Amino acid sequence: MSTLRGYAEPGEKLILRLYLAGESPISCRARENMQQICRDYLGSQYELEMIDVFEDPLRTLQDQIHLTPTLVRVHPTASCRIVGDLSQAATVLQQLGVKLKP
Repeated sequence: MSTLRGYAEPGEKLILRLYLAGESPISCRARENMQQICRDYLGSQYELEMIDVFEDPLRTLQDQIHLTPTLVRVHPTASCRIVGDLSQAATVLQQLGVKLKP
């Protein structure tokens, strides 16, 4: 399993938003990769909101999302943004501040 390195209180959830561009191939890969990362490493310690920029373009403008797919860590602490298909699980986890337990 994993812990949030220095970011969260014990039991506190990681809140994430994944901005996608409909069913484009890269958005589908990012969705599948993020779901796999959540299943494999985050257990029940996360909330993942997926936002389709075509269905909610105003939200995208409000949140200043310029590229898709973009993963945003909303909580805890200041946000972190990762752009791409999220295929490198270790890099995604490191950027999110997730430390894997041995």
